[in-house]
Amino acid sequence: MALFWEENLVEYKNAADQLASIIKAYLEKNPKLSLNRLAEQSGVSEASLRRVLANEYKANPSIHLTLSILRQITGQKSFINLCKNHTGPLSDYLYNELALDQLNEEQEAYRNQIQSKVYDPIIFHVTALAGSPLGVTEEQVETYLGIEGIKALLSLYEEDFLCLKDGYFHTNEKGVSFARDIFKPVLQSTIDLIDTEGSPMDSDNFFYLWTSALNKKGIQKLRKLKLETYQKLKELTREERFQGDKHVFFFGAFDTYEENGLKK
Repeated sequence: MALFWEENLVEYKNAADQLASIIKAYLEKNPKLSLNRLAEQSGVSEASLRRVLANEYKANPSIHLTLSILRQITGQKSFINLCKNHTGPLSDYLYNELALDQLNEEQEAYRNQIQSKVYDPIIFHVTALAGSPLGVTEEQVETYLGIEGIKALLSLYEEDFLCLKDGYFHTNEKGVSFARDIFKPVLQSTIDLIDTEGSPMDSDNFFYLWTSALNKKGIQKLRKLKLETYQKLKELTREERFQGDKHVFFFGAFDTYEENGLKK
């Protein structure tokens, strides 16, 4: 669904130019709203808003600034919906900075159908394995996930979420990403799959946990590095010359400590 400031197709120079247009349209629609008040509501400085409006950014504004403004103006909190509700360079910028995949109509429909099921950790892992370029066999699912994995595999196959080709089960659509709120429900089961007994020097796995204390600039830099690494990991898995017969998994997280976080 197009938002009101994008009903007329406009060619923008870059994401910053498009963001400036959105802010101007929003202020015109709300004439009693001052720029200072919009800055307060968005959690950004008025100077930053003025720089966007004056096209003073040599590159695009930071992703934090962009998301803060868009979330306040649109009332939309979902990253995926923010990307989908905008076209042009702003959409491209959001998808790239958030490391999200742009899905075609078939992938979108498939995700919507299976989304409610993948909150179950076993179903998630079966779907992830079947979604790999190789696919997955019954024997492999039983080895990795036991009899509960087999039950999930056959259930997904009977419900036409999976297809069978040359002994390998595959998802009907490849490259499908799911809503971010499945991360916590499936995280514990994923952690249990990590082999922490052997030495990383003589095994295929690698894991780490690191804490520190950073200023805002350091946090933004670290987040950018994590996103860049994630993009490179995805690109590597899609290169045909690296694809093989051994299933691997990787995940990552970066966050700040919050009050009573472990009590949530």
